[in-house]
Amino acid sequence: MSSIREYTQKIASLKGMGRITKTMKMVAAGYYRRSQDLLRAAIEYNQHCEHLSRIAESLCPGVPPVVKNTSTATHLLIISSNRGLCGSYNAAIARLVHKFAREKNLAPNELSVSYAGSKALTLLHNSFPPVENFELNAELPTPDECLGMAMRIYTRFRQNQFGNLYIAYTKSKNALASEPLIQQLVPFAPLPDDSSANTHQSPPTNQHSANSNQQFPDPLMLPDPVAVRDLLRAQTIISRLYLARAHAATAEHAARRASMDNASANINKLTDHYIQLRNTARQANITRELTEIVSGAESLNNP
Repeated sequence: MSSIREYTQKIASLKGMGRITKTMKMVAAGYYRRSQDLLRAAIEYNQHCEHLSRIAESLCPGVPPVVKNTSTATHLLIISSNRGLCGSYNAAIARLVHKFAREKNLAPNELSVSYAGSKALTLLHNSFPPVENFELNAELPTPDECLGMAMRIYTRFRQNQFGNLYIAYTKSKNALASEPLIQQLVPFAPLPDDSSANTHQSPPTNQHSANSNQQFPDPLMLPDPVAVRDLLRAQTIISRLYLARAHAATAEHAARRASMDNASANINKLTDHYIQLRNTARQANITRELTEIVSGAESLNNP
């Protein structure tokens, strides 16, 4: 059994750790609330971009893009966190990347990887050497940060270094649940329109509905519909990248808040356990001292 002094030192150390984890939980909660606002704005903006991209695809269906790319290689952008203490957030991304490589059965020269965040690089650099590492300097995503990543990746695409682009990130569902997933960005394909699934709306009865079958002339676009379509495709890909970054940041702060909450609860349990052990040791010392006093008194009374 340890001494009372050792238990007291352990309890003081645990209380100090508890103050740290509680503070980190409060900081993560503040970032989580701010990232939720950014995520809502990113979702709304991405919906508008997806709608415009569908309109652009209908203008010139089947026409190849202006930028020609004949490469069959695959490039994967992995978004993770720069800091730890967020549970299995980064480990889940690493497991998903290994699963993706096995399912695609890609040779080493057919898969190139870029990292946004240092933790995934630490976990995967031996299996997937980095082509490029993007530094995430801010706790929350910014449009300039995502635009810089998109432009540097697009430069590699124009140099015919890869023809397929995927992004691995963690999608935030709520404060307690998240899902790591991999989404394809290039070749471009419009995502399913969730709003079209709502079939309970009544058909419009205004004057415009009567003219819904009217044939309109082809729109006049400058420089041409193909260039406008490619521009909207690029803007949609950037919006998807920013949306993925917003999802990843929200999931990261939610995971860190939950991890610090669990750590604080475990520290409190361990502190209570050591307090009980210290009280037991103190009571044992008191009992031993009383026994020595009584034994000494009896020895004096009975020489």
